[in-house]
Amino acid sequence: MSHAAGDAAPDTARGAAPRAGSSAVGRAVARAARAVVRARLFVGIALTYAYFYQGGDPNQVTRVLLARAIVERRAPDITPDQRLTVDKAIVGSRVFADKAPGVSFAAVPVVALLDAADRAFDVPDDRGARRARMHALVVAIAGTAGVAAAWLVWTTLVLLGASRRIASLTTFAYAFGTLAFPFSTVLFGHQVAAALAMACFHRYARERTRAAAPSPGASAGVGALAASAIVVEYPAAILVGVVGAAFLARAWRRGGLARAIGFGALGAAPPLALHGAYLAWAFGSPFDLAYRHVVDPVFLSHTSTGLLGVGAPTASALRGALVSPFRGLFFFCPVLALTFAGLARWLADATVRAEAVVAAAAVVASTWFCCSYYAWHGDLSLGPRHLVPALPFFAMPIAFFARDGAARAALVALLALVSAAIVLACTAVLVHLPTGVPNPLYDIVWPALVRGDVAINRMDPYASVLHADAADNLGRMAGLGARASVLAPLAAIVLLLASYAPPGARRRGEARARRAEGSA
Repeated sequence: MSHAAGDAAPDTARGAAPRAGSSAVGRAVARAARAVVRARLFVGIALTYAYFYQGGDPNQVTRVLLARAIVERRAPDITPDQRLTVDKAIVGSRVFADKAPGVSFAAVPVVALLDAADRAFDVPDDRGARRARMHALVVAIAGTAGVAAAWLVWTTLVLLGASRRIASLTTFAYAFGTLAFPFSTVLFGHQVAAALAMACFHRYARERTRAAAPSPGASAGVGALAASAIVVEYPAAILVGVVGAAFLARAWRRGGLARAIGFGALGAAPPLALHGAYLAWAFGSPFDLAYRHVVDPVFLSHTSTGLLGVGAPTASALRGALVSPFRGLFFFCPVLALTFAGLARWLADATVRAEAVVAAAAVVASTWFCCSYYAWHGDLSLGPRHLVPALPFFAMPIAFFARDGAARAALVALLALVSAAIVLACTAVLVHLPTGVPNPLYDIVWPALVRGDVAINRMDPYASVLHADAADNLGRMAGLGARASVLAPLAAIVLLLASYAPPGARRRGEARARRAEGSA
């Protein structure tokens, strides 16, 4: 009998009766452990995003106030709490949230559930409980959207022919080395829009192997996803418009255009109807956007020109949004510098060229929008936040660069780690970077880390005054020092990246382990 066979049933060899219950539990635990190992990338992403609590800011607060108004007062206005935010629209004596309402709609069931839990467990309405509620809201919506977007990047790349290891490496770069990381820790609409736009593209990519026209379910699904993205973040219309046009073009080539349009419209109807109903409730017309009632003079002066402030791209905005140390996407996320080399490799692959064209169009269209908007810098923002919904399309081409040899994959891993370190530092210190600092990474973030100062945002979502402890992270809450609270997620990120070492390196490591066992 071989050694393996001899180890298979040691209890039986000693006359012990097998314990069916304990073996079943053992098998269940083993299956759960294997599932966690297989899903370690997404478990790591979820835990890392949930680790940070960023406090408040006007953008987040106005979305939360609308959700609370709907749940607690059955009203569309935020008048009683309007002092907590400057992001607001005014009609007569009533004050309203001035953002696209999709994130607030998503927050409604979460707020209702948290309210019910507070009543059931008699939770005191103190500052600690309020912070926990805000953190839970962010994790439930933005954090979940971040994980969903990462999973869609991974599964779409596998669908397009990338190996699981290359897909995982690229997803790691996207989730930890781009602005998807910090914007999955704040309740903005960008990361939710990214997940919805990526879901549209995934549905489009799934149709590539079908000879028939898209099914009614696929068409309705794309319509629902695209409309939901727009309701969450109005500029997402540009991004989902690119993907939707490609989906309809594929349907037209296969003789199903009319059906795709009909079922797509059917799918888009519920989110658009909900949006229209809210606008009619708040402003008296389903076509009267809150932006028309914003009273901020700076916003009004800019949005009165072009299309709501969107005109022609400028060279200064292009430079500032992509390469400047002020807001440059490639400055904060250097791994994305490989996007264009990856697009070239993707476009050269005839089997998936159609998908590459759509991704390239999404990158160009979103960059055009960002650099045409008067506030291309995103105001209080880490990087050009208006590009966040398009970041999956910036990241996916990297897989086609990485698959052309171990050296390229190693370069991707190196740049992903550098990008992750930069983005982690900013996420840990301050996501709401001010506009008056030309190089916030070197002038604010690194000096704060050197002196051991993290989570320095002072805006509290439940108070109109600044608080020194408005932001935090779970490490500090558990008693870690400031620097240790940043090193803990950094160590986890490095270990996670190491698990996606090239296959050759893994085989060499396994061989060394076997030799060590033999010598022992």
